[in-house]
Amino acid sequence: MGNGAFSDRLEYLFRTMPNPEGRRYTADEIARRATDLGYPISAVYVAQLRSGLKQNPSLKHATGLAAAFDVDIRFFTDEEAWQRGRQEIEYLRLSTAPGLEAVAFRAMDLSQQSLASLIDYLKFLRVQEGLPPDPPDLPEPPS
Repeated sequence: MGNGAFSDRLEYLFRTMPNPEGRRYTADEIARRATDLGYPISAVYVAQLRSGLKQNPSLKHATGLAAAFDVDIRFFTDEEAWQRGRQEIEYLRLSTAPGLEAVAFRAMDLSQQSLASLIDYLKFLRVQEGLPPDPPDLPEPPS
């Protein structure tokens, strides 16, 4: 992995894997989860890895972070596992969004033109509700 790859992948997990309340995990929460799973790590070190200040975690720390996020350790070390893991995370996010299944079901078999119109209309509706046209990542934890 090149410089920043570990921190980029860790940051991706923080942005996309929700805690039980549906928000982003904090460094404290992930450190606690990893420690509870038998991989002691401090929140400060998690934050340093996340920011790229520290770049080469031990195998034990990387394994603990993977366990805390419930992903395979290869998510951090193998390009193919990283790509596959991202696809699985995105599928999980989509499959658990309320009401999304009903929208997707009704969009099946539409032409490309109709799908493009549907996407434009959904973006319009999001803006009408005060949301950005495209969904953002998970919300930040409360300060």
